[in-house]
Amino acid sequence: MKKKTPDPELETLLDQIDGGELTGRQSNYVRQELSAYWEKRLHKAHSALMKHYSHVPAIAEKLKAAQKGWESYQDSLAEAYAACLMQEDEKEQKSQWFQFNMLRLECDNTEWHCRILEELLDTIKQNGL
Repeated sequence: MKKKTPDPELETLLDQIDGGELTGRQSNYVRQELSAYWEKRLHKAHSALMKHYSHVPAIAEKLKAAQKGWESYQDSLAEAYAACLMQEDEKEQKSQWFQFNMLRLECDNTEWHCRILEELLDTIKQNGL
């Protein structure tokens, strides 16, 4: 999948993470901002698709069902991922290492899903669908 040129907000967040000057806590805070960025962008892409297909209820319903399925998948994956990281140790859940890994999973999955929807939207527009 082709990655789009990042916008200034994304570039700033990625530069902060890649700069290597943040403490663990600061890095996690920036990752929370990055997660919020991808959530906002995902919502925008999904809303654009829903608007585009508002006149075709069958497709709009499939998009809604797919979004609910993705949310369920995201929740299940996060639970399994957390269980693997914690290994039954509830104290681990409070560690910065644990939070970092969970935020990384959330960011990566949300970005991935967002880019798929954005690419679908681009394909639809380019082909007049």
